[in-house]
Amino acid sequence: MLLTVVGAQAIAMALANPDLAPSTLPETPDMSKPSIRILTPEPNKVYDAKTLSYSITIEKPASWIENHTGYIRSIGYTLDGEKKITIADIDNPSISMSVNETTHQLVFTQNPDYVDLNSENQTITLVGKFSELSKGKHTIQIWVNATSVYHPADTPHNFYGWWATNTEIPVEASSNVMSFSVTNQVAEIEAEPFPTLLTIAVSVTVAAAVAVGVLVYRKKQKRGVST
Repeated sequence: MLLTVVGAQAIAMALANPDLAPSTLPETPDMSKPSIRILTPEPNKVYDAKTLSYSITIEKPASWIENHTGYIRSIGYTLDGEKKITIADIDNPSISMSVNETTHQLVFTQNPDYVDLNSENQTITLVGKFSELSKGKHTIQIWVNATSVYHPADTPHNFYGWWATNTEIPVEASSNVMSFSVTNQVAEIEAEPFPTLLTIAVSVTVAAAVAVGVLVYRKKQKRGVST
C-alpha cells in the first residue's frame, strides 16, 4: 500500500511538473505549411495611386494549434522580386518604450500595430501600405518563416529536462507571385505645376492691347473736340 501511494504521488508530480512529465510532442517533425492568401492588391488590377494598401491572411495548420508542433517566426513580402520587407517578427514584437515621469521607471507598452503571431487564433490578418510605388507593373509575393518542434524518437521521454532535447527545424512557405500595375495619373495631375509663366504672358498681352485701345480712343476723342 505504501508503494502504491508513493507511486501515485510520483505520477502526480510528473504530470504537474513539465520537467518531469513525458513529452507530448511527436517523434517526427510536423512539416505542414501555413496557407497564404493575398486579399489586396487584386491580381492584374490597375491602381491609380502612389500609395497602395495591402491585406493578407495567414492560416496556420490545424496540427500546429492542436499539438503545439509549429510556430511562426516572421512574415513579410518580396516586392518586384528584389525588395524583401519584414512586416511581422516574433523577435521584434514592436514594443514601445517610455519613461514614467512620476516614477522615472522604464515602461513597456504594446504598439497598436503589434500582431501576436502565435496566439491560439488559426488565422492571422495583416494590413499595411506600399508607399512611393513607381509607375508600371509590380509583383508581390508573401513569405512566412516558421519552426517545427518535435521530440526525437531516440531521446528518452521521461527524464528530467526532456524539454531541452526538443529539436527545431525551419519551415518556409510562400504565396504565388501576384502582379498588379500602378499608373499614378492622379498624383501626376496634382503634382503638375500651374502654368504661371504662360498666364503672366497672356495677362501682359491683354493688358497691352487694352492700353493701346484706350490711347487710340482718347486720341479720337481729342480730335473730335478740337474740330
